[in-house]
Amino acid sequence: MAVPTMSQTATFGYACIEELGVRAVDLPFSCDAYSATIMLPTGKLEDLCVNLTPEVLERVFEAVKERQKVRLELPRFSATFEAELSDVLQKLGIREAFTDEANFRTVTTATPVSLTWVLHKVQLGVHEGVTPTVPLQEAPTTTAPDVVEFLVNKPFVMCVRKGDVLVLLASIQRVHVP
Repeated sequence: MAVPTMSQTATFGYACIEELGVRAVDLPFSCDAYSATIMLPTGKLEDLCVNLTPEVLERVFEAVKERQKVRLELPRFSATFEAELSDVLQKLGIREAFTDEANFRTVTTATPVSLTWVLHKVQLGVHEGVTPTVPLQEAPTTTAPDVVEFLVNKPFVMCVRKGDVLVLLASIQRVHVP
């Protein structure tokens, strides 16, 4: 069954870094402060993920500053992730917040107040009119010689950034048709 796909030919940040085994395109959000960088491995997703260090990410983000005409095909998708973080936070040294000695006076005057659990939940939706600056439209199937084709039809990594700050790093391994 076909996955619903968006297509657009436009000028985007684009990079192909052969020694890292990655091709990347940078898509601005409707507010210019944020962008989504799609990293498509030339090999296996696992190989790309294992090698994603801060230095590699910085190199990709720097490389996608180069703009080029790209014919992009991207699946419409939404993803949700949630994790209970109480144990992780306590292992990181944030223990007092979970005890009666916690100081939440800037939030409430009630005492005692402490955390019992912390839930982290992320929802991401990628579809026309929300993520990219310009709604993705159906594009012709033929590509001009000076246009790079970027077909997202296999597992990929997606980063959401606000300027130089990484806000979200996710691997999208499969897209299910509802």
